[in-house]
Amino acid sequence: MFDRDELGDDWDTVAGNWEIQDGALFGQGTLLSARGFPGDEAVGFQRMEFTASAPTDAPRVSDMSCLLHAVRPEEGDTAPWTAGYFYQFGGKWNTAHRIARLGRTLVTGGDADTAIVSGKTHAIVVENDKGRLNLFVDGVNVLTVEDESSLLGEGADRVGFYFFTPFKVYDVKVYVKRLAGGLDEDEAEVQ
Repeated sequence: MFDRDELGDDWDTVAGNWEIQDGALFGQGTLLSARGFPGDEAVGFQRMEFTASAPTDAPRVSDMSCLLHAVRPEEGDTAPWTAGYFYQFGGKWNTAHRIARLGRTLVTGGDADTAIVSGKTHAIVVENDKGRLNLFVDGVNVLTVEDESSLLGEGADRVGFYFFTPFKVYDVKVYVKRLAGGLDEDEAEVQ
């Protein structure tokens, strides 16, 4: 749950409308974390977990998608799939899943039975585990692909969301597997 009434300084709205509504993040467009993870000079692989749902009365839904290792796009560029690793769940009006890197699709597909269901709270987990990129939805590994040279450092340290239609996010957790000084895992909860 989000324990405030406004987005606050933790979030950077790139496009769309975002607000806190009844203890949850609600909106559509592109939203990035205002700070990077791990948040210091260290570099690390990212993992994000969140739960989200579409309104029960939504006639059509699209893109309960998110980003890892993202950079803030140039002014006027609102295409989220060019900003880092883009994990698309339910894109193209709930018909497509993909993982992309800086605008280049690495893998598409997934189980046709895995789709966004209006009113259902979905548990989404995305990760870069030392170059192995995974998209999990409700405990099912929807997509996996290997990336030989991970996006790390040089400002590619934010996480974010891209929702084409409005969704409500109930909680967000970001984990970092640091490279500097060993492979310690740190957890940071975003609110």
